Amino acid sequence: MSSQTRDREIYLHENRYEQPKEIFKHLAALVADRVGVPPGAKVCDAGCAAGEFLYHFLKVHPQAIGTGFDLVPELVEKAQIMVPAARFSVGSVTDAAQMEAGSQDFVFMNGVHSSLPEIKPALETLVGWTKPGGRVYLFGIFNPYPLDVASRYRAAGDAGDWTTLYIHSRAGVSRCLDDLLGPDRHTFEPFLLDVDVAPVSDNPFRSWTFRDESGQRLLTNGLCTLINCYVLEIRP
Repeated sequence: MSSQTRDREIYLHENRYEQPKEIFKHLAALVADRVGVPPGAKVCDAGCAAGEFLYHFLKVHPQAIGTGFDLVPELVEKAQIMVPAARFSVGSVTDAAQMEAGSQDFVFMNGVHSSLPEIKPALETLVGWTKPGGRVYLFGIFNPYPLDVASRYRAAGDAGDWTTLYIHSRAGVSRCLDDLLGPDRHTFEPFLLDVDVAPVSDNPFRSWTFRDESGQRLLTNGLCTLINCYVLEIRP
C-alpha cells in the first residue's frame, strides 16, 4: 500500500473531528490573538483532506466562511458531510484558478508543501488568493539549514513506486517570499508539541515524540528523520 493510499484510508476511516490536532487548536487561537476573525471572514484550507481543520476552525469562529479543497474526491465528499457549513471541492494548490484572486482573509495549508518538489508556485498562488492585509499560514516541516532535501521511501517488501518527501529550507522559502513581497513580510515560528505522541505501529511514517537529554520533546518518524516543524506566517 502506498503512503498516499494509506493516508487516504486514515482520513476516510478515522473521525478525529472532536479531538483536533494540537496544531489546529494553535492556528485557530493564533489568528484570533493576532488579527481577529471578523464576521464574514473568508477562510480557505488548501489540501483540506476530510475537513478536520475547518471543522475545528469554524467551531471556534462560527462567524467565518470556510472553503476547502483537496485532490482526493472521497475526502472532499466526507468533508462536505462532516462540515456542512463550509464549501468543499476537488482541486489543487497548483491551480491558481481554484480560488478568486484577492478573495480570502486567511489561507491555510497544513503539511501539503512537503509533497511539492517546487514550493515557489504554491507560495505565489496562496498569496495571490489572499486579500491585502490578510494572512497566509503554512504548517509543517522546514529545514532550518540552507539545504532543500528530497527523501524517498516505501514500505519494506513493497515493489511499487517510491514516495518522495520534500523538506524545503527556510532559507529558500524566505528568498522566494522576499522576492515576491519584499523583506519583513513573513515569519517562521517553531511549533513544539506540549503533549506526548506515541508511534503508530502500522504506519511508521506518522511522527511521534521522544525526549532529548534536557527533557524537551522532539519529533521523529520511521524515516530516521528529526522533524523540525514551523508555522510560517505570510503577510501580503
